[in-house]
Amino acid sequence: MRKFLLSFFLMTAFIHADWNRNFDEKSALLMQELPALQHPDYIQEYAFFQNVREALLNNQKCVRAVQRAAPEKKLRIQDRNLSIIIKKRRGNHIHDMYPWELSYLLGAHSTILPSFPMELGGKIIILQRLEPFATGKWGGGGYPKGFLRRVSLENYWKAHLLIYLLGISDLPETNVGVNSEGVIRLFDNEASLIYYNTPSKSVRFFFSGFICQSFDWPQYAMPLHEKTANCLIDFVEGFSDFEENLKIYLKYRPVSVAHDALQHRLNIVRSFPFREGATFRDFFGSVFPKMSPGLDELSCIMSQILKRKVHHGSALFFASKTVKSADLSLEDRTKLQQWVNTYID
Repeated sequence: MRKFLLSFFLMTAFIHADWNRNFDEKSALLMQELPALQHPDYIQEYAFFQNVREALLNNQKCVRAVQRAAPEKKLRIQDRNLSIIIKKRRGNHIHDMYPWELSYLLGAHSTILPSFPMELGGKIIILQRLEPFATGKWGGGGYPKGFLRRVSLENYWKAHLLIYLLGISDLPETNVGVNSEGVIRLFDNEASLIYYNTPSKSVRFFFSGFICQSFDWPQYAMPLHEKTANCLIDFVEGFSDFEENLKIYLKYRPVSVAHDALQHRLNIVRSFPFREGATFRDFFGSVFPKMSPGLDELSCIMSQILKRKVHHGSALFFASKTVKSADLSLEDRTKLQQWVNTYID
């Protein structure tokens, strides 16, 4: 098996692309040590991206487009012929890849859209598959009628536990895809693995890590049935080797992880009582026990400000992120500030 993996990943290495060859070599060694990355889905996706990489290296139009892009600028190119999206992040940033690979170590890889780095035109870019899924819109809505009802409660919990553990922090509904089978697909995961585990006051009200507009979905307050609760217990028990596997992973991938913060999140998840009747709202309360009692009040404040019904996810997202550019009256800002003073450290 080891010899197969090594030859599999090196068979399309390029003499003129040292970064790409080095990445393949490290991937082969990583897979030898981590059986979770010997999953057929991972092998299939890796092979797909290798073929795409070969095509891009010979695509002079694409090479020139990447070469011309300034290092501090983002670039996004969609290639329907290759069924991919090319993303050049600021500073050769490839964080999108890490949540995808780590999701295999946590048994929830169906949540994360595959992301693959490569060197092209002297810069490191990220490749992602083009997939058919729907997303929300700024201000709410946008998913086709019935799509959210297709998301099973088990899938909702597993996806959001993964979001929490991996510190994926940029999750307006525009970044949360749902496909026709009701599977959640996260595709813009650059902001990950660096998290504020405790909400804190900021110049503009407060900031926090674990905030998703998908807290507005009905699954957020839906009670667990016994069968789903047992599935989640099994899911979390599967994390037993995660810390050791993460050590192996970090030998081959240059990602910075705040270990104490990640361990805190693992402890929160492992200690939560997954049982019949529990809701994801209850879990969120265990994550932020001081802030949680004020969420209904915050939703009420935001509903008055926006003159429409606002649920927990959108209320939190507005008060911690959108508020920075919002045109609010002094009275509304005072109400929000009073809420922050009461519920945020």
